[in-house]
Amino acid sequence: MFNKKMLVNIHKDLDRKFDSITYINIQNFSVNGIATYNGKRCFFKIVNEEYFIKEINGYLISYKKIPTMEIIFIKKLFRCKKYLVAYTFDKTIKESSGLLNDVFAKNDLSKQVSEKYYKQINRVLNMYNNIYSTKKEQRSYCPSDIFFADRINTRLKKWYMNSRKMMKLVINYNNEYLKLSDIFNEVFSYFEKNIYTKRECVLVQGDPNTLNISIKPCFFDLATAGYNPIIGELAITIISTLIYDNYFCPKYHSKSYFLHEKAIEQLNYFKPNLICKINKNIIKINSNIVTSRIRKKYIFDYLDILKKNNILIGEEIKYYIIMRLLCVFNIKKMDKLDFYYSLFLVTYFYENINGNFYESINKIIEEMECV
Repeated sequence: MFNKKMLVNIHKDLDRKFDSITYINIQNFSVNGIATYNGKRCFFKIVNEEYFIKEINGYLISYKKIPTMEIIFIKKLFRCKKYLVAYTFDKTIKESSGLLNDVFAKNDLSKQVSEKYYKQINRVLNMYNNIYSTKKEQRSYCPSDIFFADRINTRLKKWYMNSRKMMKLVINYNNEYLKLSDIFNEVFSYFEKNIYTKRECVLVQGDPNTLNISIKPCFFDLATAGYNPIIGELAITIISTLIYDNYFCPKYHSKSYFLHEKAIEQLNYFKPNLICKINKNIIKINSNIVTSRIRKKYIFDYLDILKKNNILIGEEIKYYIIMRLLCVFNIKKMDKLDFYYSLFLVTYFYENINGNFYESINKIIEEMECV
């Protein structure tokens, strides 16, 4: 967290280092923005030491292997004990345009999408085709583990499994009674038992939410870049693109959308029509899942790339998806609708993903409604 004194010191350091500052975006644990350095625009971020080391490691392994911007300089800010990293600027990014998020947000409410936007999306998909066609590595430890195995104790267990109330809940889904405790324990056990299991990995950015990808194309935020499991990369891509980046993230992490606020303006279009009946610890939830045509097409095309490159995905991807649904935000702190919607999503994916992954995920996506 940044206190007032720390922010004053940050401003002093930035004023000395840059010719001028265009804007600064201050979030809970990070600061980023756009500035002018030696007469040229650049993107900068200020992070703590742990995140700085991850960012630099991710940059070094990714540079010239996947599309990233170049680091101009790094500097330790002694006044606030943080690190400043300045990157060359991606000129495709402007207010409300340039990010994959912007393409989706501009077209989410459209029944027809112009060829211009499909060309922008296809540039990103072609980048992924290049990535998935490269030689695969078998790795057990990966940078993106911070979203999965590393969170089973700090988030899954702490937020939910240590809650007696949560562990008592039973979800009535299609007249089947699913104990949340059984699902949580199954997910926990999977990651605990497979901590040393080697998985098929490719060199990727590691956190492919739609704010981290430009239509240039280019990846941003390299703290999780490296050889990461395809199964985890895919789980994040599916949940972020179809559900989180258009509804949950604009609602619960709106500061991330600074200068790209259209998703915030439109989030209510993705609110589910949810009916919930509660009888003691038994919850019966009926809900739709709302996304958009352009998001569905992107994921269908993304899946086709994986199939074309003979990438096998097993039923265990549902554990990665559940971690993404439960361990980005603490759903117990959401409003009631979103809390029950999250529980519905967990049980829906848990029950509907099977051993024939591509067939089951295509059916799931086809069943999603479009705004």
